Amino acid sequence: MTTTTENAYGVNWSNIDLDSHEAEYSIIDDYTFADLLLEVNCNLRTINELTIMRQFEEALQNRITSAREVMRENLANITRHAQAYRNQE
Repeated sequence: MTTTTENAYGVNWSNIDLDSHEAEYSIIDDYTFADLLLEVNCNLRTINELTIMRQFEEALQNRITSAREVMRENLANITRHAQAYRNQE
């Protein structure tokens, strides 16, 4: 996921609007068994427990990297929002 540009749905991942429905967006992309099976069938020449685990770890790491990018780009925004919320109490 490229975080500095808007995607096809018009979401600017580098500046999430925390006062809108965007606050409900996932920080980490879902990863299903169907996703894994598709990756295994498309990417692995040899299919065994070791190669499947490697594929899973690679996909997981990619999602973690992407989530860290989104967090870094929105950290100041999240901090301001959390502080403003706390000050309302």
